[in-house]
Amino acid sequence: MSFIHEQDEFEVQAENLSAGVLSGIVAGIAFLVTVIVVIAVSVSGLRFEEARIEAVSHSGYPNLRQTRAGSQQKLAHFEILDEDAGVYRIPIDRAMSLVIEEAAAMPSGSSELRLER
Repeated sequence: MSFIHEQDEFEVQAENLSAGVLSGIVAGIAFLVTVIVVIAVSVSGLRFEEARIEAVSHSGYPNLRQTRAGSQQKLAHFEILDEDAGVYRIPIDRAMSLVIEEAAAMPSGSSELRLER
């Protein structure tokens, strides 16, 4: 009986807060935290990309610029490598189209596509 007597001493009062309202508040706070984290990550990613572009275009990375320009030139243009041997460089898009055309023209039972260098 001493337990009942102690309980009366503290007089716990109901707060009239339903579980649905409490769940809504928790979900709202979790949503806001998620939105803030996504925005922070996006902003930091954009700043990193801007810094990378600035570093490459305005600083001491001319080799990177030259390498990318050379690679783009090789991937996008025709070039004669050895005319006597019949060796040419073609754009990557055209090379992929030729491979697809050759594969489509192959007999149905064949599973090997041969490309010559």
